[in-house]
Amino acid sequence: MGGDQTLRAVRADEYDLILRFLTTQRSSLERIEFFYPYQPQELRAVLDGGHFYAVYDADAPIATFGLDLDRTYAEQIADVVRACTHGALAPQRCFELSGLMVDARWRGAGLAGRLADVVLADAAQTLTDADWVCGVVQLDNAASLRTFFSRGFVLGGVYAMGGAYDFGYLVRPVCVSVDCDVPVQWIRARDMRGHARMLADGLVGVQTQEGKIGYAARMAIGYKEKSL
Repeated sequence: MGGDQTLRAVRADEYDLILRFLTTQRSSLERIEFFYPYQPQELRAVLDGGHFYAVYDADAPIATFGLDLDRTYAEQIADVVRACTHGALAPQRCFELSGLMVDARWRGAGLAGRLADVVLADAAQTLTDADWVCGVVQLDNAASLRTFFSRGFVLGGVYAMGGAYDFGYLVRPVCVSVDCDVPVQWIRARDMRGHARMLADGLVGVQTQEGKIGYAARMAIGYKEKSL
């Protein structure tokens, strides 16, 4: 990063600064449902946990991403993934990577990927090898999908709320990649029934393009180095 840009962990006393950044940037999104907002107590808990990161430009946040250590929520996500895949993916906990937001003026500069790599490295040091991590993503949010897919995540679960807030669960073990074949079937991003059918048949989503998600015919777990 050049200039005055720095990437560091957010301090708990920066709550108001981060809340203002997230609120302002979400309101500028063409699709505000692409960022599900924190409740005040949720954001405070994430910042207090010390695993939330930001890129700053002259002391102003321009991108954020973090690791949420809420074990109850991690178990709830894991329940969804096991149910959707009929046990083909069987995590006990999927800790959410949350708060991915990039200032509109800085999108396309690679900040999301930089933050993702830092947060994943943090997760590898903080969680156990048995734990999984998860990104909860709108399935037509192509930018977020590419960030996760390019880092060894697969679409392993869906949750349909029957409206704007239908979610996909992009998951991977903390220190393990999920290696898949090339996509053989493509499902429209918002076809929640189609996604559920693919997952129930033992396929996982591995790629996005042109408003669709591609599913691989087979999957295998392959161990990676702990350092990312």
